[in-house]
Amino acid sequence: MKVYHKKDFRELMENPRDTDGWVRMMDAQKSAEFPRDYTLVASVTGDDVEKAFELTNTIEHRWWENPGVEALFESAGCRSTSVGDVIVMDDGRQLQCAGFGWKHINDDSFDDQD
Repeated sequence: MKVYHKKDFRELMENPRDTDGWVRMMDAQKSAEFPRDYTLVASVTGDDVEKAFELTNTIEHRWWENPGVEALFESAGCRSTSVGDVIVMDDGRQLQCAGFGWKHINDDSFDDQD
């Protein structure tokens, strides 16, 4: 499985008082489109999307140190997988992390929640 995170806006983190920038960032996050506004961050062995979510979250140590995870980001670290991020299964299904469960974003024949 491949794990994609919404692109972040690091320049805003460096200038948190840029309130107009924060509004632009939040609007961009809401309208993000896959794959244009996403970055590939990891490859995870297996076919269990819940396990991939767990493995790409920092719980007891940095998530990219977990067995079965290949880090594909270029920086010194990477945030955990969260709502809005996408996992692409080996069979091509694209699942977006929802507030509860997963939303299939490329095949309407699948159930919206897993």
